[in-house]
Amino acid sequence: PYFDLRGFACSEAAADNQIRVNPTMDHEAISHALADIGREIDAAFIEADEAGGSWTIALATEDRAVIAIDQDDFGARYVLSADLGAPPVEAAAAVHARLLGYNLAWAGTGGVWMGVDPADGTAVMFYGLPMSDLTAQRLHQALRDFALAMRAQQALLLSGAEPEAGD
Repeated sequence: PYFDLRGFACSEAAADNQIRVNPTMDHEAISHALADIGREIDAAFIEADEAGGSWTIALATEDRAVIAIDQDDFGARYVLSADLGAPPVEAAAAVHARLLGYNLAWAGTGGVWMGVDPADGTAVMFYGLPMSDLTAQRLHQALRDFALAMRAQQALLLSGAEPEAGD
């Protein structure tokens, strides 16, 4: 049987069991859109992987924050990610609990989720952007909103302060 899940066309009979996606933007179109968006979010540079499917955006901030965009393993979405930094040691347990609480509140986060890199304890923020109906405008809005949310969460998580209602 076939299922239509937000632009993904799947078949149980598919030999490779991969999700099929008809992306609306190719690698070159996304690179051009990112160049335009980069000016608005104050990117110092944007680097595209020549093999396709990933980009690195370094923001022109004091800490040179980086947003990575990678195609997921199924080819169904682009995943935006950003390291938020490692919390102060004395606040690590509280920050980890806050990250779990953030993920539990998924309905109010707009699809953003967070985790901890077990290698170094760095908090990491993620957002999945479906490829099937991606437009330059949707990419622009998602990246702008992600950069703003990243900055807010970075300041909150690394300060060790308690979030206020709605954060």
